Order: sequence, then structure tokens, then C-alpha cells
Amino acid sequence: MSGGRTSGGPVRPFARWTPADCGPHRSELRTLTANAASVRVAGKSGFRLEGVARGAGRVAGRDVDRYVFDLIEPDLDADLDADLDSVAVGGSAPVPAAASPGSTPMTHDITANVAAIAAAGERTLVLHTGDRTGEAARRMLPALPDVCFTDPGERADDAVRAAAAHGLAQLIVVGTIDALADGVPLAEITADMGGLPEPAAAVAGSSPARVYGLWEDAGLLGPCGRELCRRVALRLEEIVDGSVAAQVVMVDAGGTRMVGMYGRMARTG
Repeated sequence: MSGGRTSGGPVRPFARWTPADCGPHRSELRTLTANAASVRVAGKSGFRLEGVARGAGRVAGRDVDRYVFDLIEPDLDADLDADLDSVAVGGSAPVPAAASPGSTPMTHDITANVAAIAAAGERTLVLHTGDRTGEAARRMLPALPDVCFTDPGERADDAVRAAAAHGLAQLIVVGTIDALADGVPLAEITADMGGLPEPAAAVAGSSPARVYGLWEDAGLLGPCGRELCRRVALRLEEIVDGSVAAQVVMVDAGGTRMVGMYGRMARTG
């Protein structure tokens, strides 16, 4: 997509029709980083932001950057969205396949991802910690366009700062105990929530996954999970002096069950 006017209407059916009916496994969409309208179209059409192609465009004699979005067969829903009900796609809707084995996401700049959210007119950044938590986050927040979701890798703090810098209002983090427990004293949380039969030293020396099992066996998974989310949410808000409201959700290892949640909603209006 380059230049001219764009609208979500024709892009969505084209995106769904191409992989199933024409053979290509992957559709790619590129747009100038400054083109807010095209960024919104990409997000609303189900394309996922891969990264930034630096200097990939030329405008008025200057090299400019382009966002790179992609759509592959596993991204396609089995059912067409409501606004596609009147569009004749031909045949049945494609059934999602398994994710491409061995695929590696394009190297991306987390700050560029946040900038794309702002350019799309959205105010929510959703951070997740892998494919399963990403799927869980999308199930929890179906109304948000895909551009809002990203895996920050080791740069979660940078993502929060970028969210504040771009005027985003809400941060939502969805992760497992392994990701959320980084730098958080789980033994201290355990003691605060009532303690376990195991000595404190044993808890402190256990992996997060092991502590999860201990909490579950002792009936402390709910309160301990919520306390972990609380500590993570408060730490993230402290990074930006509370200018972005943070909500943290802890899910099980499979991303199928919410275990704990804590946070506040951004003010509206």
C-alpha cells in the first residue's frame, strides 16, 4: 500500500482472500510511518506490525521509513467479521493452520511499535511475553486492533517510557509467572500472603514455575498471583510517574487461564 487513498473496506476482504485462494502463505503491507490513515487501515484489517524498514521510501528527495505489516494464514479467523458479511469472498472462510514452524519475527524497535499505536489513533499498549500469552491477550481484548499488541522482549521498561512519550493512556501486561517474576521476590510475596509449609529458603531457591506449583498446592495461587501483578503494575507506573495507567494480568503456562490481575484503568474524557 503506497500513496493514494486507502480504506479498510477493500483491504480486509483482499487480505482474507489472497492467502486462501491465490496460494501465497504471507501477505505484506508497507506504509510510511507518517501515514496515520494507512496505519489505522493495517491494524483494523488484521495485519500485524513486524517492524520498521528504515529508509525504504523516498518522499520529496528524502529517505523515509516505512512500517512493515504482515498477515499469514494462521492469523486468519475461521469466521468473517461482521463488516464482511455482504462481501462475496468465494468458498468457505479459510481455517487457521498451525503457526509456521521455525519462524522468527522480524527484528523490530519497540519504540517504533508504540509510535505505530499512536499513529493509528489508539491509546492502549498491550505487552505480552510470547505466542501463547499474545493469543491470551487478544482473547481478553478482542476490541483492540492488532497493532496494539507487542512482545517487548527485554525492553518492557523502554516500551512503557515510549507509551508515555507518545501520549498513550493505558498499559496492559499479560504474562506468565516466569516473565512477571523477574526481579520480584517471590519468597516475600509468599510470606506476605500467609506462607507455606516449606522453609522460606526453599521458596527463595525455587524457579518461578516451581513456586507457582507450591502456591497452587497451598491454595495461595489467587492471592499470591494478584500480589505479584500488583507489584509489577506499581513498578511499571513508577517508571513514568503514573502518567500511564498499568494493568497486569498473570496467566497459566498455557495461556488458557487467568490466575491474577491488578491495576487501574486510564481516565477517559
